[in-house]
Amino acid sequence: MSEIEETGTVEWFRKFFWTINPVSNNNVESAYFYASQCIGAQLPDGSTLFWEELLKRYTDYYNYIFPLQNGKYTKKENTLKSIEDYCYEKMYISNYSKNMENGCDAYLFGI
Repeated sequence: MSEIEETGTVEWFRKFFWTINPVSNNNVESAYFYASQCIGAQLPDGSTLFWEELLKRYTDYYNYIFPLQNGKYTKKENTLKSIEDYCYEKMYISNYSKNMENGCDAYLFGI
């Protein structure tokens, strides 16, 4: 089977999503369940959310939020979310591909 044919399966999810941020509230199957619930959602630009787009958006989110992790000084709203929480809170609607760094945070927290 080719990679495209496997898109959306638990094995595909484990291979691509789980490796980004393997820390989760439960397990792979639970994270997969929450992610599968948001597939087909309408995005702000009118397009439909598919697995590849969700993977891109979660990767963009991870790349944006990971540098803001600073141990005990991480602000609550900058805490890295698991894929379960990311999907449950419908964070895929936001675009994290742009750098939205706050200059004050960089100065105060050294990030």
